[in-house]
Amino acid sequence: LDLVIFRLVISGTYPVSRIRFSFFSGDGAKLWGVDPDLWPEEVDLETWGQVMMQDKAAELLDVFNQKLRVGQTVSFAYPYRHPNGHIRWIHNQLVPHRLPNGEIEVLGMARDISREVQQKQDLGISQQALSEIENGVAILMPQEDTHALTMVNDAFVRLCDRRAEDMPDVEAWLACYSASDQQDLAQVRDALAHRQPLKIVLKSQSHTGQFWHEVKLAPIRPETAERGWVLVLHDVSAYVEALEELQLTRDRKRYVLSSLPDGIAVLDADGYISTINDAWEEQSRFWGEEGASPGAHYLTVCQHMSGPLWSYGDQVARGLSEMMSGRRAQFEAEVFLSHAPLPAWYIIRMVRMRQEEGGYVIARINITSQKLAEKALIESEQRYRWLAESIEDLIVLLDSEGKIQYTNPAVELLLGMKSTDVLGKTAQDFILGEDVPLLYEDFKEARQSGRPFRRVFRARHAEGHVLWLESLSRILPHYGGGGQDYILSVVRDVTQSREVESRIRFQSQALEQARNAIVVTDMAFAVTFMNRAAEELYEVSAEEALGSYLPEVYQVEWENEEQREASIKQVQSQGYWHGQVFQRKRSGDRFFADAAITLLSDVDSRPQGYLGVIMDISILKEAEDALHNLNSQLEALVKTRTRELEAANRELEAFNFTISHDLRSPLRGIHGFAQILHHRYAKELGADGKEFLDFILRDVKKMDHLIRDLLTFSQVGRYRLRRQVVHMDRMIQEVWEEVMLAPYARGHQLKSASLPPLVSDSHLIRVIFTNLISNAVKYSSHVPEPWVTIGGHQTAGRVVLFVRDNGIGFDMAQHDRIFRVFQRLHTEEEYEGTGAGLSIVQRIVERMEGRVWAESTLGKGATFFVELPDMEVPESAAT
Repeated sequence: LDLVIFRLVISGTYPVSRIRFSFFSGDGAKLWGVDPDLWPEEVDLETWGQVMMQDKAAELLDVFNQKLRVGQTVSFAYPYRHPNGHIRWIHNQLVPHRLPNGEIEVLGMARDISREVQQKQDLGISQQALSEIENGVAILMPQEDTHALTMVNDAFVRLCDRRAEDMPDVEAWLACYSASDQQDLAQVRDALAHRQPLKIVLKSQSHTGQFWHEVKLAPIRPETAERGWVLVLHDVSAYVEALEELQLTRDRKRYVLSSLPDGIAVLDADGYISTINDAWEEQSRFWGEEGASPGAHYLTVCQHMSGPLWSYGDQVARGLSEMMSGRRAQFEAEVFLSHAPLPAWYIIRMVRMRQEEGGYVIARINITSQKLAEKALIESEQRYRWLAESIEDLIVLLDSEGKIQYTNPAVELLLGMKSTDVLGKTAQDFILGEDVPLLYEDFKEARQSGRPFRRVFRARHAEGHVLWLESLSRILPHYGGGGQDYILSVVRDVTQSREVESRIRFQSQALEQARNAIVVTDMAFAVTFMNRAAEELYEVSAEEALGSYLPEVYQVEWENEEQREASIKQVQSQGYWHGQVFQRKRSGDRFFADAAITLLSDVDSRPQGYLGVIMDISILKEAEDALHNLNSQLEALVKTRTRELEAANRELEAFNFTISHDLRSPLRGIHGFAQILHHRYAKELGADGKEFLDFILRDVKKMDHLIRDLLTFSQVGRYRLRRQVVHMDRMIQEVWEEVMLAPYARGHQLKSASLPPLVSDSHLIRVIFTNLISNAVKYSSHVPEPWVTIGGHQTAGRVVLFVRDNGIGFDMAQHDRIFRVFQRLHTEEEYEGTGAGLSIVQRIVERMEGRVWAESTLGKGATFFVELPDMEVPESAAT
């Protein structure tokens, strides 16, 4: 029985709070998962109870303070969670003994009864069913100079006709058999003293009469040092009384024997058959047993048996020989006979008669029906277990407290848990909280009505996601012979069907609430569905339309019969048709419809009907016609405006040509002759003449710059962009070097961050930064330590570049003015220029779909920003 013997020492004070604990024998490490060498010498009792007994500290305190402290032997079982994660059932028996120093020594025995508990749970056997076993069973455990009786069942109490508390030890139990021979009682005591198994018949005398009990006594695991015994009582009063009756007259003996259903043969002291009953004769004929009749020596009969009876004869012959030689007092064996038409099982019992002349009684008890019933039960259980473990549905057995007692392996497939992980837990450990009360209400109603019930609820998978489950449950009243009701549930995962149902409901609602008219027909064009928009469009209710032939609901005005047949053929061959046709409502009103027809098929691609989606586009049709007329007018107007624009462009080109040739040519002549006068006739002209010539040359140069800027400004709008990769760092450096050659440049410092390549027009980018950098240098030339900063960043698909200086700045109230052509905030004497640079920059940036702006504080410099589209730079160009 794998007993673990341990020792506890508790103080004699009250209440008990701490104990000293040590192991004596047995594999405690295997039982509790605790290394005895590592167990502390002194343990807090409440902490030990919480660790070892699953929060049953209060019960453990009661055991030590109310029972063991007063010398009461305690026996109890409890569930224990082993460190490996499994739940084990442990049975403990504690026997107290007070020591001279006032402390109490407790000897304990513990054993693992998990397998027995599991078997009881699987087979549905309750404690009440165990108590109804016919044989009496008790466990004897050594205690000082006697053996204490523990774990006695109801049959044991009934057979002894005494209360369990009146039989605390073996001597109190033997007092039940005071009518027995004292030598028989001495045999029991000798067997206990020498740890020898014993089988004997004892006589019991009580106020209800006398009884004969067959006593079987066997040591628990005799090969170990454990001292326990198993004691089994079997009431054999009927057989003993029958044997005693045999001492009466022969007729009465024969009558009694004949009335017994078991085969009975009486042998004299030498082994010769003296009497047999009718059942014995019938069995002998059935077996084909020869010579087993009165006058025959039964040992000889058995020794001459052969064939299928050989095993029976051999066992009985050996048993009878041992009894006749005095080596044993009785004999019992179970035999199986397979040669008969049907297989048969028998128990053979031989006992010595209590008569002076001696003799033996042999009983052959037919247990075939019991064996067949056991076999059928095992096979039935195997079939049902195989069925339960083979199906994908989850099978759950719950006790009256809602605790799970059994699940089939489908629990792992359904919830991702093993059966051992859910046993002993309740439904609320897995079911979502708001669904638990509904299930318990179902359980309550089912107990009252006795009818099965169905419920859909939600549960949480081991991985955390929620499942929809459907259960069909019923109450099993007094299941397993016990006094409590059980609940058997078959659970199925309906998550997917719930999702499909939700999608169907959603799609149905979407179809019903759609603004377009939707009509569904079968293959014969009988209406099977019509949404609310279709009812309003065709002025007919869905109730009226269902089942009607589609042309009876609305008319389609096909251009001709060929168009109608072509549309049907297209739907049947391609599964879809779309077009615009005139239709008539039930009232006869005509409207223009945009219609789409789809062929509907089942999962096997078999056509089942048609889906029509219709939208009244009469207003759109009218608007389309009006738009067509307007487009025609606009096209004519565009052609007129295009001719006018082309003429204006030709005039502008002529104007540009005039400016670039007709105006600039005289300027070049004036400039050339003025330079000749300056070089050849400087002396004759004198100081005033030379000053006048300088004025002429300066104004000619200014006029040339104005004409050049004007041409640039006018040509930007017609300039054809040529996008390419612009290496900004290199371009900025080149422009800076050119600007530094200007007369107003005076030791400026360039602060430029590294800029990525840009995809744009390199010529226009250069024009932009030439104007911005030259302005920055020009308007910061009068400040000490002038500098110019150039940088940029990317944001939301755009690139922003800026040029910042520490010059004179400007008033932000003048922001818009500085971007107007030829507008200046300063005189030419202060800062040279035409006032067209920023206008050109703005026009170029807008031409490139960007924008330009400035931020400034008067006297603190200015920053000009340029935002351009951020186009992807090819990898090779970027490198």
